[in-house]
Amino acid sequence: MYRSDPDELAAARAELVGYGQRLLADGLSVGSAGNLSVRVGDTVAITPSGVAYQKMTPAGICLVTLGGARIGRDDARDEIGDDADQPETPSSETPMHLAIYQATGAAAVVHTHSPEVIALSAARPELPAIHYAITALGGPVRVAPYARFGSADLAAAAVEALDGRTAVILRNHGAVTYGDSLAQAYERALLLEWLARTYRLALSYGEPAVLSGAELDEVTAESRRRRYGMRAAKDTALKAREQRETPGRPLGQVTVLGAHILDVLGRPVEAIPPGQGSARLTEIRATAAGTAAGPGVDLAKLGASVLAVGAVGDDLLGDMVAAAMARHGVDTSGLSRKSGAQTSATILPIRGNGERPALHVPGATSLLELADVNLDQVRGSRALLVGAPDALGGIVGDGLAQVIGAARAGGALVAVDVLHPGRPQDLERIAGLLGVADWFLPNEDQLLALTGRDDLGPAIEDVLALGVGGVAVTCGADGCVIAWQGGGAPLSLPAIKVDVVDTTGCGDGFTAGMLAGLLLGADPVDAAWLAIACGSLVATGLGSDAGIESLGQALDFLGRAQPAVADRIAAAAARRAPASEEGADS
Repeated sequence: MYRSDPDELAAARAELVGYGQRLLADGLSVGSAGNLSVRVGDTVAITPSGVAYQKMTPAGICLVTLGGARIGRDDARDEIGDDADQPETPSSETPMHLAIYQATGAAAVVHTHSPEVIALSAARPELPAIHYAITALGGPVRVAPYARFGSADLAAAAVEALDGRTAVILRNHGAVTYGDSLAQAYERALLLEWLARTYRLALSYGEPAVLSGAELDEVTAESRRRRYGMRAAKDTALKAREQRETPGRPLGQVTVLGAHILDVLGRPVEAIPPGQGSARLTEIRATAAGTAAGPGVDLAKLGASVLAVGAVGDDLLGDMVAAAMARHGVDTSGLSRKSGAQTSATILPIRGNGERPALHVPGATSLLELADVNLDQVRGSRALLVGAPDALGGIVGDGLAQVIGAARAGGALVAVDVLHPGRPQDLERIAGLLGVADWFLPNEDQLLALTGRDDLGPAIEDVLALGVGGVAVTCGADGCVIAWQGGGAPLSLPAIKVDVVDTTGCGDGFTAGMLAGLLLGADPVDAAWLAIACGSLVATGLGSDAGIESLGQALDFLGRAQPAVADRIAAAAARRAPASEEGADS
């Protein structure tokens, strides 16, 4: 019987796009080579044939049944290659993927064309146990006999060589790994390539020693013992967390439009060395940041299928922004690469107390045009975040209204955040946008500068008078202030104290948490508490993508300060979560 959950399939398609882009970034394939798939019930979502990963979109991910019949967008079943509703053609290796699903308990399959593995496949009958990490793949990895790509012979050879293993090397072709999730299957592909490279290096010194079957069994037994020993100590925490963890993508699709910036951060920096002097730092990181990209990454962690829309340069920095977002499962197909422009970027020397002076290049952000925005995708979103309208160019007066209209037509929640410190001229420019928005999410300094006020109360009244549904103002270590139409006087909520490493991206985390709470059906106060928790978590690490791991983790953290709020949001998330997988095939 055919079963699938639309939200889970949508999440799987977005995840496949993100990991497809990682294939290139991690050197596991080139061009459109390789393919990935995820099983959802009786349906397999698989990457299309011949489409470059940079151009792949969730809508272009193909759906087939376990028996090989194509599923069109209207869920009509047609044989592979004869479906007008789904323009892309499923991967040529679809038969191999389906054979693996039918022969194993796989939930995801990754097929790579990684160079170390291909080189080994042409010279050796197997990858021996050069390192004990190979136990994660089931032991020495076999090289399956050569068969033409896309053939039934190749599928049969792969399945046979996978017996007792979670990885197989295909002679003169590549490799296949599978797992309980796409993340696990992909990590196994990375491990396989690393082991192949390590084996080649060992061969350069002579014939290497390999671990015996008994030695590998000992490693496996010890790993199991350690996992068992850890379980008892964590039972209480796990039981609490199980009540809050939510499978799938309960927030649905969210579009983040606006500033996509590459941040390069280093810490701790107390002073710039004079002349050509140098200083040792503890940590240097590069992250996707800005009032669209930053919340986008956090929303993906919290359970949204995120579409990133913005302008970046056709440069290495743009590649890095896209790759950084894709690593978290964000769909970056909406990023427009502007030839000859530099990607917006910031250098942030982080002081020991968490302060963050910035050196910024405005870059391509202002070059976004209406033609760059897929209005159908916006129309299908549950929320639209316009991040940095004050930094956008002509689209603010010529096109952004159409984007908002598309979001509204689909019933989306619309939120706005700003990037710059703020001037009254900026407020005049975006007043019309705020008049049709549900929420405005500036920080305290920005709101006071935008309105020209000295006090938050009158500043909030000024913005509410424009017609915006509500205002949530971040106040750093003082927490936040929220107010909404018909909600009475502004309400102040305190911060949750943490050991601060870096305040970069705390506002983005707040925005993501606020939207997550609202999308889950929480009232504004509970949503603001989740926002505070997310902003606080981001402060515990370096960069805008630090701290937040998942909705369950954020609620677990919030529960220490506001257990009743965390429980209410967890209950709302459970109601939105996909149906239990207990009855699904595995």
